[in-house]
Amino acid sequence: MADLVEPETLKTWLGLDEVDVDRAQLAVRVAAGWVRRVTGPAPWPTDLPEDLFSALLELAGLAYDNPTSMSQRGTGEISDGWVITRRAEILDGVRASWSTQAAPTGSFPPAPMWPT
Repeated sequence: MADLVEPETLKTWLGLDEVDVDRAQLAVRVAAGWVRRVTGPAPWPTDLPEDLFSALLELAGLAYDNPTSMSQRGTGEISDGWVITRRAEILDGVRASWSTQAAPTGSFPPAPMWPT
């Protein structure tokens, strides 16, 4: 599960000089758990589609950068803030794209009654 997003990729995404590899792998597992709640138990493709990969990457970044899901933090005149709705927005996007992948889309005539 932790190889869905490599620690080096997470480091690049976050613009960091280095990452704690154990913490990065844990953040990916947390992100995968959030996404798994949306996609259900169906297996993910070996080669992740870009939308699923990008959701996992951004969610792993959120989990790594803000593991306690704070909305803001400050000391003296310095403060950080996070958009607390971003995780929900990402998961809504995954839900929208994933829910249409296994279902037929379009217009279909009603099924005939059986037996007639």
